[in-house]
Amino acid sequence: MRLPKLSCAMLMLLALSACATPATPPIADSACLSFKRISYAIPPVQPDGSRNVAKDDGNQLDTPETVSEAQQHNARYDAVC
Repeated sequence: MRLPKLSCAMLMLLALSACATPATPPIADSACLSFKRISYAIPPVQPDGSRNVAKDDGNQLDTPETVSEAQQHNARYDAVC
């Protein structure tokens, strides 16, 4: 018994769709869940345009090195997350 042409075409289409590869879900970086941006405190700009790092009553400001490291961390965090 011969199948009609339409039935043969449908069987071929079904066979082709079985070979389709599903899309790979994106992998979330676990670092985004574990870390966050780092805040830092810098001295205000003085009228002459400088920042007076030496005058830090109460040790509330971060050193330029600490600020640089925090900014680098934050840039990496922004790139990944």
